[in-house]
Amino acid sequence: MQLATFSQGLHKTDDRLDKQVLAMNLNGPAMSTVEMQRELLLNDEQFAQVTQMNQVRYEQLEKAEIAFAQDPIQCSKMMRDINLENDKALRHVLTQEQLRHFLELEGRQNARFVSEKD
Repeated sequence: MQLATFSQGLHKTDDRLDKQVLAMNLNGPAMSTVEMQRELLLNDEQFAQVTQMNQVRYEQLEKAEIAFAQDPIQCSKMMRDINLENDKALRHVLTQEQLRHFLELEGRQNARFVSEKD
């Protein structure tokens, strides 16, 4: 999976938003944050935390993509692990309903797993 297309992994729920995001020329983390703001109705504190989390997550994804460029299976595993850790961290930022909606947007219906204690 190319990092440039990763943030488009969220379902196409709002073509108008997609056009606005493209018009703003945002990078991956910022694009994800804008889409999360719009879809999850984040408050200011959540927005600040999600902004930081997305920046870190995209840096980790980029490093994994580079480190495992010759091993797509390992790269996929690493990206899955990064996203799972991010999902777990989001439990402390989002409401249960926001987390469920986020996972639906991401195409991962594992909200029950993520919401359980580690």
